Amino acid sequence: MAKKRIQANFSDDLVKKLEKLQESYGEGNLSEVLRDAIYFYDWARQQRSNGWSIGAFQENGKVKEAILPFDQKAEGE
Repeated sequence: MAKKRIQANFSDDLVKKLEKLQESYGEGNLSEVLRDAIYFYDWARQQRSNGWSIGAFQENGKVKEAILPFDQKAEGE
């Protein structure tokens, strides 16, 4: 698969969040963090469009539904 270099501008706060995520990857780089974020975002949008909710589950069985950015945009339309 051919790769294409893109350039993007991020706020200082977002760069700090990306760097913190990168640290948790160990030897991963920012490209890997962004790639995984895009894959997750795409997967979550597909699930929502198929009528599924996205949630976080605790060991005791409690569930918290995730409100994702695209959910908030849809509410504001």
